[in-house]
Amino acid sequence: MSDWLQNHQKSATAVVILAAAGVVLFLFILSRHGSSPAASAAYKAQTDAASAGIRQADVTMLTGDEPAPSWRLENVLYLDINGDGSQEAVVLVRGDGDNRPLDWRIYGMKDGLPVQLFERTRVAQGDLSIKGSMVVEGEGVYAAGDRDCCPSSAKRTYYVWKGNGLVVSRIEATPPGITP
Repeated sequence: MSDWLQNHQKSATAVVILAAAGVVLFLFILSRHGSSPAASAAYKAQTDAASAGIRQADVTMLTGDEPAPSWRLENVLYLDINGDGSQEAVVLVRGDGDNRPLDWRIYGMKDGLPVQLFERTRVAQGDLSIKGSMVVEGEGVYAAGDRDCCPSSAKRTYYVWKGNGLVVSRIEATPPGITP
């Protein structure tokens, strides 16, 4: 009887090991194939961002809902705009057309996931730069009769983080006919 119990115990152990191997194999296959490529990419972007910060987030997932191919990712800038010790990403997306519109968004991390903190859209002849802890936006200003390609003046808007959001610090306008 003792031999029978010993053999039975070995069989039970073998069954448990095979079951565990089956679960591991199932989870491996599930993680490799997921529910869809988009879901897998989104999950990867989230887990990468959670483990390594906004610099590791898949910024192509953060470009908004602009229709491709008329909009394209132009650049990503990084800065700690809100002074929390972690960098935020400024994602710039450029549109086609004579006025070359620029959309830009700021993303930070919350609970290990990228979240949008600010958005500006359709900035005509737009450009963007970082000056210390400020975001500086350039924009064409059109007068009556200006063609889309050629605004007659421009302005620079300086944004700073205040409280829980981005606010305008100052605006500098360029008179008509003077190239900034």
